[in-house]
Amino acid sequence: MLFKYNYCDLYYAHKIDEPARQLSSLADHYHTIYEICFFISGNAEYLIEDKRYPLKPGDLVVVKPGQHHNVHILGPEKYERYVLRFTEYLVPSDILARFGRYSGCYYVGDTVIPSLFSRFDSHIETIGADSETLKMLFRCVLTEILVYFTHFGGKEGTAINLLKEDMAIVLDYINKNIEKPLCLDDICREFHYSKSYICQEFSTNIGVPVMQYVRTKKIMYANALLRSGMRPTEVSSRCGFSDYSTFYRMYKKIIGKSPSND
Repeated sequence: MLFKYNYCDLYYAHKIDEPARQLSSLADHYHTIYEICFFISGNAEYLIEDKRYPLKPGDLVVVKPGQHHNVHILGPEKYERYVLRFTEYLVPSDILARFGRYSGCYYVGDTVIPSLFSRFDSHIETIGADSETLKMLFRCVLTEILVYFTHFGGKEGTAINLLKEDMAIVLDYINKNIEKPLCLDDICREFHYSKSYICQEFSTNIGVPVMQYVRTKKIMYANALLRSGMRPTEVSSRCGFSDYSTFYRMYKKIIGKSPSND
């Protein structure tokens, strides 16, 4: 790693990884905040939910809060990229409204955006990591990147579906009914599929068990509701939990803190 900066609601890193001889994947994960990954070099592909994106230099990957994602490293080349994670509170609402329409992979190598990412490194080298001035500059660069991206858009990358058409419909059903008290039996009855079929398809192609996916999606949604000002007991009911104690335990396990602390 060349540079790393992490302050409150803004994370930045310029990373270079040397893949092991036995090629691997970075861990499946999700965030309650936005993530941008600008790909510089290497041989890798990015997975977001049920889509796979082969990466090429100049690609910008946009991941929305709560989206399940990971990276597969496909070759021994150095894997270099910039990573930004930030909360919606750092960005003017009109810019965020436009940026929120994007998710996936976009080629921006022929725009001004690559030069903007290099400014992060330059600011750290010039000012140092522990500075109020650096925080202000980083926020300015982040806003500038989002302004240019929402203006240029970039050429959308080719998305390869990880799920069969029937299972993509199941995934869409889960995401559209996340407020309901979903269980595996309910999903199977809705689509007349066996538990073993649904579980195998999810674990093989999405990388996580189906009910783990459901629970994570519920808690990501709950986190957004809490940050909007809704009370924890209201959020628990809104997200389809039969009792608050179950919601509390699950929230703390996934987010790492109690609902009342958000």
